Amino acid sequence: LTKLLSALVPKEIKNLSLLKFKQSGISISNAAEAMYIYHQLIDLGGKLGVNRSPSETPKEFQPRLFKILQHKLVATSTEFFQLALYGNSEISDKDLSELKYQLSELKKEVKRKSAEGYI
Repeated sequence: LTKLLSALVPKEIKNLSLLKFKQSGISISNAAEAMYIYHQLIDLGGKLGVNRSPSETPKEFQPRLFKILQHKLVATSTEFFQLALYGNSEISDKDLSELKYQLSELKKEVKRKSAEGYI
C-alpha cells in the first residue's frame, strides 16, 4: 500500500525536505507529520544498526527499536504512526507538538552518546 501511495506523489514533492515542504506553502496534516516523524525514527534506528524487515509490522518492530534507542518516543511514535495510517481519527496539535519535542530530545541524546563514544 505504501509503494502504491508513494507512486501517486509527484517526484518534486517526494524530494522536498519537510522544511522546504513547509516553506512551499503546501499544508500537510498532523497525521502526515506523525508519519514523517516515525520514518525519521526508523532512519535513526537504521543508522544505529537496527532495521525493520518488510514483513515486520510497526508494533512488532517496536521492541527491537526500543532496545537500541531506549526512548519513550519509540512507543509514542509507533502508536501515532499506526493511528495515522490505519485509524480513523485525528492527531491533535498537542500530540504532534509532543512528538516533535520527543524527537528533538532523542536526537540530542543520540548526538551526546555518540560524542561520548557510547554509540
